[in-house]
Amino acid sequence: MSTHHHANTEIETELFPIVEPWPSHVNLAELLGETRRTIRRFVVCDEVVLDAVTLWVPFTWLIDWARTAPILVISAAEKGCGKTNLLTVIEQLCRRPLSTSNMSSPAIYRVIEAYGPTLLIDEADASASGDKELQSIINSGHTRGKGRVLRVASNGQDVQFFKTWGAKAMAGIGTFLHETTLDRSIRVELYRKRPDETVEELPDSTDTLIFAPLRRKFARFAEDNGEAIGNLRPKLPAGLNDRAQDNWKMLLAIADHAGGRWPEAARVSARQLSGKSHEALSLGAELLSDSRDIFDRTGLDKIGTHDYLARLNADEEKRWATYYRGKPLGPRQLAELLRGYGIQPRQLGGNGRNLRGYSRDQFENAFMRYLPAKAPESAVPSLPRTNTPPRDTARWTKYGLAKWAPSASSTLFPTATKDTSAIDKFPRACRGLSSPPAARPPLSASQKIMKNQTSSGIADKWGDDLDDIEL
Repeated sequence: MSTHHHANTEIETELFPIVEPWPSHVNLAELLGETRRTIRRFVVCDEVVLDAVTLWVPFTWLIDWARTAPILVISAAEKGCGKTNLLTVIEQLCRRPLSTSNMSSPAIYRVIEAYGPTLLIDEADASASGDKELQSIINSGHTRGKGRVLRVASNGQDVQFFKTWGAKAMAGIGTFLHETTLDRSIRVELYRKRPDETVEELPDSTDTLIFAPLRRKFARFAEDNGEAIGNLRPKLPAGLNDRAQDNWKMLLAIADHAGGRWPEAARVSARQLSGKSHEALSLGAELLSDSRDIFDRTGLDKIGTHDYLARLNADEEKRWATYYRGKPLGPRQLAELLRGYGIQPRQLGGNGRNLRGYSRDQFENAFMRYLPAKAPESAVPSLPRTNTPPRDTARWTKYGLAKWAPSASSTLFPTATKDTSAIDKFPRACRGLSSPPAARPPLSASQKIMKNQTSSGIADKWGDDLDDIEL
């Protein structure tokens, strides 16, 4: 079964030497073990990365029976982390490798149409970053049956289809691909090796006793087992979104066929490398996440646009503080970002006020659809509501509350009282205890000043500090 046309047999033979299959049947678990040890000889990486790359190699040999072709994205924060070494090892092990450091968009679909290679692109942070056409072509080759592009023929009249379906690996520094490409990828991170970590130098010859036997074994294994593995429906681990499940299906099928440690190791790698907790949020999803945090933190059911933006822009580490040309996110940009989720500002009204903003019920559907569920907060045992005096009465004195600060032997709130009339007027720092005061203490001069302030003015001027008073 073949997925490509042979444009030039002579060039093809030069680019892709024929691999003679191993003469006897191959034990896949043993072959994966050999491959894993070989990769480890030349590259320092995490165990889950090592397992993922080991499984991706036989996937390239089974591409004719696969339904999804996950892109292997190799990234690192800095140079000198072994990206090129890993890509070179993969080149020696995978099916029909074609390695390049720079390739134009037309070259990609023409070479795939002609030769059906495993495309290996190094230095992709320089050649692919920001190139939307190139990345869209790569994206199109992720799913069998959809992996093609349409172009006008050289005569300017006829149209021609070009295949883009196939295995691809890309290496580069940082996050160099658009989120739509990363969504179709298995992303592995490499780190610079420590002084106490050692690797072997890659051999000069590409056809050595190290790699040639492994290639021959993979060729024989694919010949004997490709169709059977292509028909497997592996059990998918929890914690992966739909696209991630598609990306891992063939690798999990290979692991299940191998048996031994591989079924569990593959699922551990899938969860750790592609689990929902590792998903990069889109701009809109990040806004939804921050909005959910605001509603949860404040307990508000409704929030005015001005207050909403003030809370979003307050965190200088978030993108909102400099979102619009270095300026904070504004009402218009906020509305545009939320419109795609069916959320629009509305009249909140109430008490004769002309207030526009948002209510939590507008967000609930988007929260459920686009955000991972929040992990339940661990239960925190409630502190006993005793009459223990504050640990720091100096702060009570600072704000004219000294008369309300009990001594070590006093009782803050007599437990026998049933009077609740004063609770809403009592300082916020003192609310929430078992009982309200039996009678409100006389006001000091500073407290009388506070009383004459509007409630909003008190909250703005004193609220944060009063909340800090510990009981």
